[in-house]
Amino acid sequence: MHNHVRPTRITALTFLIMALTTLALTLSIPPSAGHATTVSAAEDDLPSETRHTIAMDVRLTEQGQVTVREEHTWEFASTPPRTLGRALERFTPYTNDEWRRLEYTNFHTESDSVDLTHSVLDDGNTLHVTITPVDASIPHTLTLTLSYTVEGTLTFARTGDYPGDHEFFWPVLTTDRYTPHVSVTVHGPLAPTTAHCDFVPPDNWEELATTDDTTTADPVRCTSLGHNTPTLTLSNAVESTTMAVAVTWPPGTYTRLGVNDIDVDPTPTNDDTEAPEFDPTWTENIDQQIPGSSPWPMILIVTAIAGGLIVTLIAATRRRPDQRCAQAPAGDVTWVADHPGAPITTTYDLPTGPRRATPPPGITVAVAGALMSKELRARDVTGMLLTLAHRGHIHMSKSSPGWTLTRLSPNDPVTTAEQALLDAFFAHTDTVHLTSIAEQLAPQFLEVLRAIGQDTADLGVLRQDLDHEALAKAHRKQRTPHGRAYAEALAGFGDYLRDPQPPTSLTGAGFYEFLPWAVVLGAVPAWAEAHDTADVPFTDPEWFTTNSSTFREFIDALNELAQTSF
Repeated sequence: MHNHVRPTRITALTFLIMALTTLALTLSIPPSAGHATTVSAAEDDLPSETRHTIAMDVRLTEQGQVTVREEHTWEFASTPPRTLGRALERFTPYTNDEWRRLEYTNFHTESDSVDLTHSVLDDGNTLHVTITPVDASIPHTLTLTLSYTVEGTLTFARTGDYPGDHEFFWPVLTTDRYTPHVSVTVHGPLAPTTAHCDFVPPDNWEELATTDDTTTADPVRCTSLGHNTPTLTLSNAVESTTMAVAVTWPPGTYTRLGVNDIDVDPTPTNDDTEAPEFDPTWTENIDQQIPGSSPWPMILIVTAIAGGLIVTLIAATRRRPDQRCAQAPAGDVTWVADHPGAPITTTYDLPTGPRRATPPPGITVAVAGALMSKELRARDVTGMLLTLAHRGHIHMSKSSPGWTLTRLSPNDPVTTAEQALLDAFFAHTDTVHLTSIAEQLAPQFLEVLRAIGQDTADLGVLRQDLDHEALAKAHRKQRTPHGRAYAEALAGFGDYLRDPQPPTSLTGAGFYEFLPWAVVLGAVPAWAEAHDTADVPFTDPEWFTTNSSTFREFIDALNELAQTSF
């Protein structure tokens, strides 16, 4: 038994099969027309019991980024459930007195047989990923992939024959009753020194392993095959078997190791590798073996409770630093993209960059706003609405009472988030007459924000998924080196919008082109005032007619629309 794995409930894979399958049978879920042949398979073609196999592919780059791709194959013996789920624990024991904290980001799901969507709920200790078909039921046979990045699994080894080596340690999952076999293939930049696969059976192991008085089930095995690219396989597992893998490489294999809650010597083992930082949220188990007559147990219990509250408070409020390419010029997105192996450092400083008169390429208005605030905000939906209007997708006008919005059809592609916003307004007609745009948008508003979050995740600029601004979790989000470069470039563009120089370069067309950016970067009043001060002739845009005579008055009219909308 590898000393990393303890009989702790690391519920890292719970696809909710028992409850959901029972519910599906009770409700008699009708098959979708688009998958009727698959879903309505004859009973004779169904397996005698539900089977679930998992093949995981883990890839580690020299810079220490860890990406996981899980392939799940389901064969349902009865009516499939409505949804599937994946639970990922954020805290896991490493040794008897040390814990690891894991961070999962950049989730993506797909299947060749059915369109899927997913949502992620973070309850503080566990990430609950819910996978749902878009327009169909789950077929009886389904293969899907779930991919994500994970931080906190790669750091210095603390145990074993090679302490100080670079180690990837990951508590993979706790099996359910339908998943006896799991394989994990690990790809690193070099051949590893060691590769271990460990497991912990459930508490009632002997009872579950015995099928009758004389017959014993095949023993559970956790094996490792292959040298350069080891495959670690859990076989014959019973329900609630916990699996973990540990792979080590020589010092210097990775240019940066993850930050984690372990108490280690902060001195790197070589000049090219950053050591993990000491983290004040590191926790240690308390020795409870004290005679019952001693007054100390109660004191220790109270102290442990108070310490737990303090640790929780620190973990919940501690601000995460941005990652940054140490040698990159400020705001140079191209340089970062062209130097994927450059050394990475961290910084708590607010993003700053050289002034620039245009936004950086390759990023949309809504994603720019989400990246700068590290939240999903109504302001960014407003900016996206103005972008669509400026590009000819929407015409807005004041009517009595309320507003009239008309959808146009320019030859202009839209992003996932932009399509979600258009669908929210124009799901059934190309023209809507509203007294309250908020009422029209409210049912789909969270879906629009979720689409902005997905566009942001797809760009790879943040290490965590974004949350709604009402949750106030921006301080817990960390920009990647790519995201930091974008943030520095956007900060420089925001400085220009607040004080555009020279004023003689300002035009009415330029005002409306960059107005959505001013909205998400918080520069609208200064942007309008600069054009009025420079005596730029005012004209209404084609997409919104007002009775204004100045840019400041136009913003006031736009504010009325924004207040009505959000």
